[in-house]
Amino acid sequence: MTVKVLSACLGFLSGMISLVMTSFFDEKETNRLFEGATRFLSLRDQVELVRLQPNLTEKQAFEALKKLRTDYEKYSAEYDRFILRPSAMWRH
Repeated sequence: MTVKVLSACLGFLSGMISLVMTSFFDEKETNRLFEGATRFLSLRDQVELVRLQPNLTEKQAFEALKKLRTDYEKYSAEYDRFILRPSAMWRH
């Protein structure tokens, strides 16, 4: 009995969250937010891979950092409006 009540409550909660998301947030903009988050996560992973490379010279590290910095600036220009101002995703 307890499991059925818990399942019903979770189902109701899930429905309410879906209703709020579809009512207040534009799906296209939400997808862009997740896309941006994925790109920034990828950059973080790339930094970690560079950091863990054995026998990495100072010059190689600088070149890798320069490329990652360029990618960061590109992603920042493209996605900051979604990440820094989530209200930009709201339907008006």
